[in-house]
Amino acid sequence: MSLSAERRRNLTLSIPPEASNIFYQTEHNHHEKITNARITKAQEKRISMLTRILEPACSEPFYFLYITAKDGTATDDKARHDFKKCLLHINKMSPKPAFIVLCGGFIDNEMCDEDDVLARKLYLEEELSCLDQRIKVLHVASSGDFKSCLSEDSIDKYRLCFGDDFYEFWVRGVAFLVVNTAYYTGQLEGAVLAMKSEQNDWIDSQLLQQQIFQAKRTIIFQDSVPSGGKNENLSAKDMDKDMLEDLLIKYNLAGVSHLLCRQNPSFEKDESERSGLEILPNEINDSDHWFVKLVKISSDEVLHESFNLQGLPEQVYL
Repeated sequence: MSLSAERRRNLTLSIPPEASNIFYQTEHNHHEKITNARITKAQEKRISMLTRILEPACSEPFYFLYITAKDGTATDDKARHDFKKCLLHINKMSPKPAFIVLCGGFIDNEMCDEDDVLARKLYLEEELSCLDQRIKVLHVASSGDFKSCLSEDSIDKYRLCFGDDFYEFWVRGVAFLVVNTAYYTGQLEGAVLAMKSEQNDWIDSQLLQQQIFQAKRTIIFQDSVPSGGKNENLSAKDMDKDMLEDLLIKYNLAGVSHLLCRQNPSFEKDESERSGLEILPNEINDSDHWFVKLVKISSDEVLHESFNLQGLPEQVYL
């Protein structure tokens, strides 16, 4: 046997787990009929099919939908009917959104036994059953997802239902971070305080990584306002304003381009523009239960527009 042949025989190829998964997934999906959508669960603080390795920088533009709901929406029959109409409309959109992000009252803990995690998960996925499964659906934790209080038990049950409550993912070279602002409400102790510290350390690490790996831009999703603004679910004394303001400073220093939240921040728009961080709240008025923000991303800019049920286009021009 020649030396070169011997070297080839001894050569081993190491494939990252997420890369080997996509080979299987591609082959599996080739034979799979399009069925119901499901929540894409984050594990190990990431979405395994949306990583930096699998989603390198690309010049092709894309868009996503950020859908927010008032707390209690899940108990309103008309709101649920409208949400289904919205999902059916999304199926017709061309091109399809790269992903959908849900935040807010799409599921009400009061409707299910707090201990019946599977029932809660199945309830939301029943709502999503009409959506094309090729559209990834991601979830942002809000204070309403943890019922009356934030505890180690309620966080563990949330993670069983939806996956990790803070995580990162990449799409075409753009880095996205999902932050759980429920940690900045009330007084925390013990294991929950440790979880909050873990998230804070993770945010610092992720913001550094996005700079090292030169993400085209970094975009953050979170429920609560970033600087102690109005929140209909929390009194001023319960909101950890200092910590949320510290987060905003971190985002600014790290060059985060956009922050999407569910409610309107209290600071002035001019302040946001001067900092370089654009904050995009989904402001839901009294007559609506939910709202949609359509965000287009190209190599040069981020464009966004808000919709209720009426007006969401079928044809999206990128």
